[in-house]
Amino acid sequence: MGEIDPRARSFVREVCDRVANGDCVRSALLPAVALELHEMASDPNVHLKRVAERAVTDPSIAARVIALGSSPLYSPHPPRTVKDALARIGLDGVRHVVFDAAFQSRLLRRGPLLPLVERTIRHARTMSVIARHLAIDVGVHPGTAGLAGLLHALGAIVLFDEFSAKRGAALPRSVAILTARVLHAWVAARVAKNHAIEPEVVQALRDHHDLSEPTLPRLLWLCDRLSPAEPGQRAAPLDECIARSGLPLRVEAVTDRLRPLLVTVEELVRDRIAS
Repeated sequence: MGEIDPRARSFVREVCDRVANGDCVRSALLPAVALELHEMASDPNVHLKRVAERAVTDPSIAARVIALGSSPLYSPHPPRTVKDALARIGLDGVRHVVFDAAFQSRLLRRGPLLPLVERTIRHARTMSVIARHLAIDVGVHPGTAGLAGLLHALGAIVLFDEFSAKRGAALPRSVAILTARVLHAWVAARVAKNHAIEPEVVQALRDHHDLSEPTLPRLLWLCDRLSPAEPGQRAAPLDECIARSGLPLRVEAVTDRLRPLLVTVEELVRDRIAS
């Protein structure tokens, strides 16, 4: 953690203990309808009709389901109903929508570190889209890749929220940034595990900076380099990033996959593809 004062170190240790013990209570992170949908999606035998009936009770969540189901990755034709969209995106897609809705919660969008939270959320959403578009080329399901891309920044969001509350608000902003940089992958994996996310995704969240052997963490590592919304180094050319990731991707294929995104994501993605 570097040289930080004992008070800050004590607070960080306290936060880590809370995360390790599962004290980031689900209901504090997920709104009521989102929490219920998440629990439904964790049951592989759940009937989509039940999920759809619950989803339509929250207009914001229903709109997100339709928007995700409208992706050309799932079908060239827009879904007609929420149930139709759910059939396309699957249970991973349901959880993607649930956590995306949680990112909009006022419980997370508060306090002096709100700009950091908002920037991290933008990064997570951008990375999720990129991961979905590249997943097929490396043998990963787009829904799994999109969920992992969204959740990979969950640790930083939780940590910023912890620092915005209680006595952490009195600590220097630099301590919160350093803590998130060092611990966000571990925290994301712990929180995801507490929310019954599959071990494959939990491992990818934990290892996405380490280029470990499974494909999913390597995909997250690459997408992290392509997403422009998080502070950090994004200087390596695209071909170098692909080579280092060890993924069976060609620069031309990545460019073609991401070209449709250029009208919706930030200018830096255009610069990255053109480099």
